[in-house]
Amino acid sequence: MSLLPTVLLYTRDPQITDRIRGALVMVARVLPAASVDELDRLLAQYDPAMALADMRDGAGGQQVLEFIRRWPQTVFIALGDRRSDPLRLAMRSGAFGAEDLDPDLWRLQSLVERGLESLQLRREVARLQESSPESPTPAPPLRGERASYGVGGATPLWHLSLAMRNIEDVGSLFVRTVEGISAAMLLSRVGIFARDAASSGYRLRAGAGCLEATRATEFEAEDPLVRWMERHSHLVSLQLLAHIARPDPRLMLNRALDVMGAEAIAPFFARGRVYGWLFVGRRATGAPFTYADLEELSVLAGHVSTIIENAYLYEEAARQRTLAETLLQSIPSGILAASEDGTIRLCNAEAARVLGLQPQDLVGRPVEAAGGRVADLLRRALAGGETAGPQEWTDPGTGASVAALGRRLVHGGGCLGAVAVLDDRTESERLARRTEELERAAFWNDLAAAMSHEIRNPLTAIKTYAQLLPQRYADPEFREEFHGLVSEEVVRLQRIVEAINSFAHPPVPRWGTVDVPRMLAAAVEAARARVSAPGARVEVCVAEKAPAIVGDQAALTEALAHLVVNAIESARDPKTLHVVVAADPLRQAGADHLMLMVRDNGRGIDPAVRDRIFSPFGTTKAQGLGLGLPIVRRAVLDHGGRLQVDSCESGTRITMILPLAPVRSSPEVSAPAPSA
Repeated sequence: MSLLPTVLLYTRDPQITDRIRGALVMVARVLPAASVDELDRLLAQYDPAMALADMRDGAGGQQVLEFIRRWPQTVFIALGDRRSDPLRLAMRSGAFGAEDLDPDLWRLQSLVERGLESLQLRREVARLQESSPESPTPAPPLRGERASYGVGGATPLWHLSLAMRNIEDVGSLFVRTVEGISAAMLLSRVGIFARDAASSGYRLRAGAGCLEATRATEFEAEDPLVRWMERHSHLVSLQLLAHIARPDPRLMLNRALDVMGAEAIAPFFARGRVYGWLFVGRRATGAPFTYADLEELSVLAGHVSTIIENAYLYEEAARQRTLAETLLQSIPSGILAASEDGTIRLCNAEAARVLGLQPQDLVGRPVEAAGGRVADLLRRALAGGETAGPQEWTDPGTGASVAALGRRLVHGGGCLGAVAVLDDRTESERLARRTEELERAAFWNDLAAAMSHEIRNPLTAIKTYAQLLPQRYADPEFREEFHGLVSEEVVRLQRIVEAINSFAHPPVPRWGTVDVPRMLAAAVEAARARVSAPGARVEVCVAEKAPAIVGDQAALTEALAHLVVNAIESARDPKTLHVVVAADPLRQAGADHLMLMVRDNGRGIDPAVRDRIFSPFGTTKAQGLGLGLPIVRRAVLDHGGRLQVDSCESGTRITMILPLAPVRSSPEVSAPAPSA
């Protein structure tokens, strides 16, 4: 059995039935009626009830007007075009409210909740009158009649509509609401309790004629009064307390009315929570509250509840808007946004600066006002064409280097507009050029130092023998020694020149399927031929499922050989050195890779030179140009892979992670590598 209240719905349109059912699924149980006869039967069964009626049907709409007059205790809400005559006639006939056929979800729920509150109040008053026939109770006025308030019989809702104009904030809303209700209903006391932003409790936010004790009172969220209103969500008055059978809640409500000096309390209830409540004292005229007064107060509280909820939402939206505007102006990139019709709607200060314009010269104008390049970028984005990367150009007027990226703004399947993100790269490019110049100068300095170091020794030997040659030319043994030394040192000089030339002009990669086991064995053999390490143990491990890759086998073999040479030369004691050369499969970023690793238990890399290990000529050895690791880095980059270096005092591990097919990109390298 459903615990939700029942709401009757009259319409011949099944789509309207589905729409209303969906909107009220958490509020009420909807019983549809497709004919006026069925609606008449349901009204007779559920009276007093709440009914939503589609007024578009001519004959059916006239019959609904008759039902409104015949069933005065039923709360009717008319559905249709708000400007149509049937809805106007329904309101004149006593309908509780009117709503569009395609209403806003929260607005319809709020209207239905207020109607159910009014219906509950009528039922309680009727039960109270039936249980106390000897107590004279003022007869409720006829449906559509209202008590006279103030001058000219103006209703509280009319006064409230005047009070709600030009509300700057929620605090002003509370004050004007209290003033409007007090003037409209001629009350001696009226006040509003609502949540305080600084705490979770409810305190008096505005009041007229309130007691000092009331101003000092604060109700916590777990207070029995608040919990009771959350469960019942309807008006409480002194006249209706006798209807509450249980003594505990009756005493609690009576005590709350006494604390506030109130005759009635009407909660502000929306979205399953209590926003606060309105309380009123006696009338200034001394006249008691009638059923019509309580009904009017209940409806009034429902309207105020919606207004307060909207005011809170407006304040939150204002805060979010201020935050968004501040964030937008603080972003270092220029932001230029256009609506779907190609009109610029937003421009931050950085975008205006980059374009050399003022924001007021751009906002509200077509995108062409920002220049042809930006306009083309935004127009293409609006048409659905996404740019692959930033578009770059140099402004002929300012000389600024600009990079712009356009994106289409899509929400819920529809296009909201497009945005262009502009970056002024003038300064960054200047710094990049300066850095490149410094790196180039450092490169030549390193090259000169390395060449000087490597060439000095052979030249010194050749010079020494050349100086002795005139004196000892007749000595055959000297001539033979001179010939051998000079030849050896010349070959050494040739190797230095060839190494530099090979590094400066690397061969074009020759792609093919790499035989991984053969490559590892060849690298170890080449390393042993270059460096002597008696007693060192070099172990080759190839996983059974190591995948084959496409690459330049010669380049990868040379790179591994350099790593193995470095590992052997890092030994503290060659007899205890253990070098592992391994190949294993690796699954990374959703793709298969080959992992080549060289690990040793040597001295590790000195932290002082860690950042320079991939720089050309950055060697710490007594001999050599320091081109080994730069060659390794270049081979990995040529294969679209990346390097990982892990080193400590107990050893070093260098890992090459290579895709199965070569990728011509600029992947991330774990250690910085200044360019040559």
